[in-house]
Amino acid sequence: MFNKYLILFYFIFSNSVYAIPKAAYYQSHTVDVSYGKSIAKSANKHIGVPYVWGGNSLVKGLDCSAFVKILVKQHTSLNLPRTAKNQALRTKKCSSITSFSSLKKGDAIYFKNKKGHVHHVALITGFDVDGYPFITHAKGKKFGVVREKISKKYVDEFFIGKRFSSCSGKKYKAILLKNQ
Repeated sequence: MFNKYLILFYFIFSNSVYAIPKAAYYQSHTVDVSYGKSIAKSANKHIGVPYVWGGNSLVKGLDCSAFVKILVKQHTSLNLPRTAKNQALRTKKCSSITSFSSLKKGDAIYFKNKKGHVHHVALITGFDVDGYPFITHAKGKKFGVVREKISKKYVDEFFIGKRFSSCSGKKYKAILLKNQ
């Protein structure tokens, strides 16, 4: 039993990328599930917060990227870039999800416009009985923070998803290396 933990410790805190013990895989899966539930619950507590472009307050108001930045920071200590575009494109060490069907609760999902520019981000906060996602996001000045079933418009604009639970610090280094 001691050797199993010693090996796990070695792989998590070393620079080795050759093998990852099964325990690290199970740990990452557990983290993803608990992180997903936790961040979804937090996101849904903020429904009704006003939308303020450039804002960064869960009380006074914020925009979509600040909403995700603040919640991810609260749940992982990860300091994301300020804009949706930079969150999507400059977090290469975090797991990227390119298939819409692979998204999980807690993932951030980024959207691009017709010109190909990332313009919006939301958090996956649940799924309906058919597996269709619910998102919680700072939707716009008229709506503020809302939770809704993802619309066809957003499905069509899907660019990439990010699983920030897989890059939340040194103790998940082995998992991070596995996903690159």
